[in-house]
Amino acid sequence: MGTGLSQDFLLNNYGTNGPILRFEGVSVYDYGMDADYDGAFEPGETLYIYASVYNEGRADATNVTDLIALADMGAYGPFMQVTQATTFTTNTIYMVPEWARQYGYEYLYSVTLYYFEATVNADAVEGGKQRFWLTTTDGGRVWPFDFSITVASRYSISGQVTYEAGPSRSWRSCRMGRS
Repeated sequence: MGTGLSQDFLLNNYGTNGPILRFEGVSVYDYGMDADYDGAFEPGETLYIYASVYNEGRADATNVTDLIALADMGAYGPFMQVTQATTFTTNTIYMVPEWARQYGYEYLYSVTLYYFEATVNADAVEGGKQRFWLTTTDGGRVWPFDFSITVASRYSISGQVTYEAGPSRSWRSCRMGRS
């Protein structure tokens, strides 16, 4: 239902012969001196955010720029801060060929916006979800998208932890479940 509403909004405002950008998704990486490079987004870490979009319309989108911002979380959050809000690039996002549309290969023509930067607040709690707004524009048309990143540890240990004595009783091993 959300996709239909989004499509109607774009078609009503831009027509059927213009570019229509769609959000493919994001990839997020922890990096820097404060990162442990484990793919989990923990308090104090800095994140690189790569967003991908493709053009479902009937014309190329030229001079496309981007901007990322925190979405209003109301009483919850913010759990992160944006430290680099734009990729400082201008892109041409070519329309997806008809054959790719027919066979569901639109993603082959997605353009990745390299990169935005955000920092997880030191007081963020595990499970805290931060919403972001990504806005792309060609100077005349605006394509808004939103996504979220959750503060989480890579591993969560739960259940019973069992210690066993080794053969010489001079060492102990520990078995833990991974969830």
